Amino acid sequence: MAAPDGFQSSTIYIGKSYGAGKQITEVDLSFEGDGFLVLVEAKLYSPMSQADPDNDKPHNQIARKLTIGLRAAESVGKDFYFILLDIAPADCLAQLNPGASLDEAKGKASGFGGKWITSYWFSRYKYGHRGSLKPLREVLLKEGLNASQVAQVANRIGWLTWSDVFKVVLRSVIAVR
Repeated sequence: MAAPDGFQSSTIYIGKSYGAGKQITEVDLSFEGDGFLVLVEAKLYSPMSQADPDNDKPHNQIARKLTIGLRAAESVGKDFYFILLDIAPADCLAQLNPGASLDEAKGKASGFGGKWITSYWFSRYKYGHRGSLKPLREVLLKEGLNASQVAQVANRIGWLTWSDVFKVVLRSVIAVR
């Protein structure tokens, strides 16, 4: 996923809230620029939070960030991007529970051992299930968003590791000889 045009001149926010009413979320990091909104959800040792319908959270943390961010971007005519920042690559975290089922992924998990859930849901929304983007399309439809753009939304979802960020910071701070 390439950075949007004008990314270098974007405004950076830490802990900004997006959305309204019951559909509000605080984002770890966001970049706003002419024509784009990039939300970054940063995780370290804990897994993402699951859906909790009893407490007015019908979606897991990734779906919540995607739908609220997409709605915020659309309301001001901007393109939306989402980056999940985690300790290890998604495929490595998936190996904490290889072959997990959808029912297992809807269950509760905590601590580092539950991080496979973050990978599971990220992959389900980014790549779909059995070649179909139906999981992401269903989330968009449920929230009244334009599901015809599901492929574009999936293409603008990315995963970075903390080591990726570390390397970028080092390269920008220390001149390479």
